[in-house]
Amino acid sequence: AGKNPSKFLIKEVSKISNVQLIINPDQKEMNRLIRDSHINILPTFQSTGIKLKLFDSIALGRFCITNSAMVNGTDFEELVYCVDQPQKMVQLIQKLFGRAFDESDISKRRAVWDLMFSNKSGIKNKRKEFAGIDLTGGQQVGAFPYNSYHGTK
Repeated sequence: AGKNPSKFLIKEVSKISNVQLIINPDQKEMNRLIRDSHINILPTFQSTGIKLKLFDSIALGRFCITNSAMVNGTDFEELVYCVDQPQKMVQLIQKLFGRAFDESDISKRRAVWDLMFSNKSGIKNKRKEFAGIDLTGGQQVGAFPYNSYHGTK
């Protein structure tokens, strides 16, 4: 899914029977896609601050694979799989397809999330970094949103 994909990408994706390109999804549809995906793959070639799609994938999704440019300077390295070589990314995707995203994964995210965003651990510093951006998806600051989207305990 993405915004304004190139004609080349549209043509290449159309050649693959088990791949669907969703063009210009609205935010509600994008959130659904993130939640329903077993793996969200987020490479970027611009290392320019935090990307909201990275934040959304960590908060709403299951496994998240990025490259180093995506997580550079974000403090999210512990919450994603970071791979820069295409072949290693393919191998990681194959490995994660056979693995459940379970309570231990959720607990790890919750622990890191709480350290980064709870009022007790310095949210004031993060508020400066993310000024003007609703990072909580309507959740109380410090509350890890994964539960409300996935119905887990």
